[in-house]
Amino acid sequence: MSFQQLKILFVITSLRTGGAEGLLVELAVRLKNKGHIIDIFVFDGTDTFLKKELIKEEITVYAGGYGYLQMWNPFHLSKLNHLIIRNHYDVIHTNNTPAQILGALINSDNKIKLITTEHNTFNRRRKWFGCKIIDAKIYSRYDKVICVSREVESKLLKYLRYSLRDKFYVIYNGIDLSKFKNIIVPSVKKDKIIITMIAGFRKQKDHKTIIKAMLNLPGKYELWLAGEGKTKNKYERFVDELGLKGRVKFLGNVTNIPEVLSNSDIIVLSSHYEGMPISLIEAMAAGKPCIASDVDGNREIIKGYGLLFNYKDAMDLTLRIKTVNENRELCNQLSNLSLKRSQDFDIDKTVEQYEKLYLSCVK
Repeated sequence: MSFQQLKILFVITSLRTGGAEGLLVELAVRLKNKGHIIDIFVFDGTDTFLKKELIKEEITVYAGGYGYLQMWNPFHLSKLNHLIIRNHYDVIHTNNTPAQILGALINSDNKIKLITTEHNTFNRRRKWFGCKIIDAKIYSRYDKVICVSREVESKLLKYLRYSLRDKFYVIYNGIDLSKFKNIIVPSVKKDKIIITMIAGFRKQKDHKTIIKAMLNLPGKYELWLAGEGKTKNKYERFVDELGLKGRVKFLGNVTNIPEVLSNSDIIVLSSHYEGMPISLIEAMAAGKPCIASDVDGNREIIKGYGLLFNYKDAMDLTLRIKTVNENRELCNQLSNLSLKRSQDFDIDKTVEQYEKLYLSCVK
């Protein structure tokens, strides 16, 4: 069978730390290595580690502007249309809400296939009166709506009253499992038990509960919070107010995730809602015992392979952290289950499914 080269434009709000952003970079690089032509249009073109990774791989990154405010700038639509007219793409693939909305307004003919990815089981606009009608029109403009989990698909279909069902397609997020094998790094701790949470500081993530849990844990426990975002300063102040400054470390954006995980004892993901959290998959690939809030998205990944704690219940989280640390048999069992579960999320499988879907749309 002859190879069909595709020209693909990924559109995303930013290349700051996040699951959607990391997945896009992995997809872009691997699809380019397969022989396809890949470009990126990013609303907030601020220089980040992920952006530099794309440039290093000789993938062109077009920036709409620079700074957080650019993530919602509607004037990017004009730039997008000019770019599309100039470069004649086969597929335009949008990620994250602002890009998804503007992507639906692109002046494209039937030759260009529009695809979007739904990354979460919930977003705030689903609570707003009248948005359902607008969202139905937005999703109807796309040829395919990729959902990162069965739960994401189920929730979105229910929200849209099961219309547009034929457009929906589930592809699980994937990671490069090889990055998490045989990691050998100098230990940064001697007598500490390190709890780590890798998550952007935004409203979706529930940093408050994991910080409150530290109040009920002995002084030998230390919390590492990796990530950046708008709510970071708020939680730095919260840590100070609780007198936990010496026991809670804010790592910022980390580029050495495998090493950070290797030096951690227990991984926690405390969220209000999720789609298919890559940070949790990475923790499992590192063979770490995982504890997550019992919400959609987390539940689909971790149930039967890790521990779930009651949503927003700091005391329940505390008890589960203590149980894992004090029961070595359980800790080893969860580590083995994590490794087993991570095998379901190989990035090569994910890329293969994306490529297959793109080709089927174009044909």
